[in-house]
Amino acid sequence: MTTATEVLHPLVRPYALSSPKRLRRMQGTTLLESLLAMTVFFVAMIILYACLLTSQSQSEVNKDRHRALQDSRALLEQMATIPIMNLGDVFPHDTWIPEFNDLHVRNQRVKVRYANGDTEAVPLAYEVVSLWSTAHGRESQMVLSGARAR
Repeated sequence: MTTATEVLHPLVRPYALSSPKRLRRMQGTTLLESLLAMTVFFVAMIILYACLLTSQSQSEVNKDRHRALQDSRALLEQMATIPIMNLGDVFPHDTWIPEFNDLHVRNQRVKVRYANGDTEAVPLAYEVVSLWSTAHGRESQMVLSGARAR
């Protein structure tokens, strides 16, 4: 036989048979549980933010490295168009090239070094050296090698 309470409120029955301790547990979260959840969430957000900053910084470093590589390749291509006997005059050995200073990267300098400093060597081997400052202010360097036959 059912009572009037069970007919009117079918959800009341499970709670009516529960102990007062169980009723308190089922009513919601305590302040301590909420603070603990917020602390875990806050720590997770700090870790995610640190990862975001690190990836952004690494992206800037990679972008500067790529731009420096493109500038060095442009110099290598320019060297390929100049007659080989004039290379030492146009790009002196181990001297910074003013046209490439701060071209696309902060504090970038580019120079050409010939093997043993000899611009008359056969074949002519050379290196394009690019130096620049990273976003963190550290010096970075890239060296590309090339050679031309007479």
